[in-house]
Amino acid sequence: MKTLKFTLIISLFAFFNSCGNSSNNSESETAQEEDSSTSNVSSPCQLIAASDISNMFSVPSGIEVKMEDKALTYPTCTFKWDEKFADKMGSSSIDVELSKEVLIVLVNNANQSIFKRSTVVYKDGVAIADLGDQAIWGDKMHQLTFLAQNTLMHVNVKVSADNAVNKAKAIEIAKLIISKL
Repeated sequence: MKTLKFTLIISLFAFFNSCGNSSNNSESETAQEEDSSTSNVSSPCQLIAASDISNMFSVPSGIEVKMEDKALTYPTCTFKWDEKFADKMGSSSIDVELSKEVLIVLVNNANQSIFKRSTVVYKDGVAIADLGDQAIWGDKMHQLTFLAQNTLMHVNVKVSADNAVNKAKAIEIAKLIISKL
């Protein structure tokens, strides 16, 4: 199910992004002109390390945060780890393992038009002030999308059943990324 949601998000983003690519050359030329100030980052894994995620999420020592650099529709960096905790069920206690995941997608040479096309899928989107040029969070998607320095990033955070926690952590990751662009 998680893989299906991720595939759907990426597919929708690719669809909306490609819809505007043939619209007119002036937008394409504008993006190319803006490209001169874009960093040479080819993967989000160049901006965020597993140790950054471990520190941000207070991952207990001894638990490995696995980082995977993927080349899907767009460069994608995935961080996964499992945390165990004891849960009381009646008079007995059982160990429960909870998988946690952070997924970051990078789109270089982006602009406001690309941002708007890629965020049209946010049915419950809430604008986030003072984060790059523009940012939006969606509870249902567990995802923050932001535009900064001609770079569009999707930060998908699934670490808690509480979306306020996921949102706060996504914003923290976005701020770190922006500081490194």
